[in-house]
Amino acid sequence: MPGDPNRVLVQATNETGANEPINMLLFKSSSDHTYAVAWAEKPPVARMNDLIPDKTLDQARDGALNRTQATLISEIRSNPQGFPGRDVVAYNGGGGVLDTRFVYAGHRLYMLIATAPSAAARHEEDVMRFFNSFAIDDNTQFPETLPATQQ
Repeated sequence: MPGDPNRVLVQATNETGANEPINMLLFKSSSDHTYAVAWAEKPPVARMNDLIPDKTLDQARDGALNRTQATLISEIRSNPQGFPGRDVVAYNGGGGVLDTRFVYAGHRLYMLIATAPSAAARHEEDVMRFFNSFAIDDNTQFPETLPATQQ
């Protein structure tokens, strides 16, 4: 992360229609850019898609676009570290840019997020540096003791 992140819990709708907490590390820079990593072991979107990587990634993309009310601009199928993934760029109605990398490693889904307030303020090299700085290994763990962000 490009700074000290805060731990937050976001909600995902599960198979029964109830909300289920998903972990997220969030960093907001002073220039209105946001960086985040969300993750879950066998998240609802994966369970609802029988843990099938392509179906899970497609549904995760569609859910993120719907929740953020963003329009898909581009999508590239990727294989970060050999795991199935998607790199997505979308715009919201206010002109903001949402860059997202989804990675499905085993049965854990990761969502890396970089936002910018406008296309002019988006710096692709910063987005790619953030995305490429993320590595999955057998010891990938996220801190559970970070303070919750103040909303």
